[in-house]
Amino acid sequence: SNFEVVGDETKPVESIGPYALNCDGTVKVIKIGANVKEIDSKSFYSCWALERFEVDENNPNYCDVDGVLYSKDMKTVINYPCNHDQYLREKYGYEAEQFRADATEQYIKDIQTHVVPSTVETLGETALAYTNIRVLYLPEGLKVCDKLSVFKLHEPKDAYGNTPSLDNIYSYKSAEPVTDTHFTDESALGEVYLSLPEGLEIIESDAFSYNQELQYLYIPASVKHIGHHAFWDCIYKQDGELKGVTAINAAADEEAFKAVEQGDQWRPQYDYLLFKKNVEVTYGAQRAE
Repeated sequence: SNFEVVGDETKPVESIGPYALNCDGTVKVIKIGANVKEIDSKSFYSCWALERFEVDENNPNYCDVDGVLYSKDMKTVINYPCNHDQYLREKYGYEAEQFRADATEQYIKDIQTHVVPSTVETLGETALAYTNIRVLYLPEGLKVCDKLSVFKLHEPKDAYGNTPSLDNIYSYKSAEPVTDTHFTDESALGEVYLSLPEGLEIIESDAFSYNQELQYLYIPASVKHIGHHAFWDCIYKQDGELKGVTAINAAADEEAFKAVEQGDQWRPQYDYLLFKKNVEVTYGAQRAE
């Protein structure tokens, strides 16, 4: 009934393997020591209570920015904690959670909007999976959205029966470095436009699956690969009307788009008569203002 955990300083942890804390529902803070050389992107997959990371400033491989885990060079997002909302609520003085139906504009800005720093080139595997981010700003310069990077869940539902999902994806192009992940206003980000960033090359499998509140999707001509089920179930029917991503806009014309590596069922599908029908792609599309 009584035990003591004693750290052995002669055997410092250097590597954290895949699923090390998979589905843990208790741990709120993870401290990464100076000796950690390798963290698998799936190490903290679905840690439901996790609020923040604290990385030793002497670690040459990793760092944290306001509790979010990054590679030291700030080129890769490793993990945005599932319950980071709670940390942000305490930081910005909110006494209780506000649900999708009654969230104020300021609450959405402070708690549910995230700006990915301008240095980032890769959203790592499962990096932002299962989070409550509603509005996401991605930098022009992002190259890869890895597997399950912004994957959402059907469950758990909030008090109003809603599930976590992105409302909008914006991209920005800034002449100055952007390091503040807290959103203030778009003027601080330079040029801002709707949907995925110019220069994006890889959208991996299930990268944006189950984001049913997302309504607009634009795929830049720079994209070379779209993995299977990349936007799976980003559409649904409500009272007989289609909701979510009901159309896909591609910058490339139809012939050029054939050169894109396309995984099985990367497009959302919906019930049509007795069959499943893919969401249509508009080729040679102009990005929405």
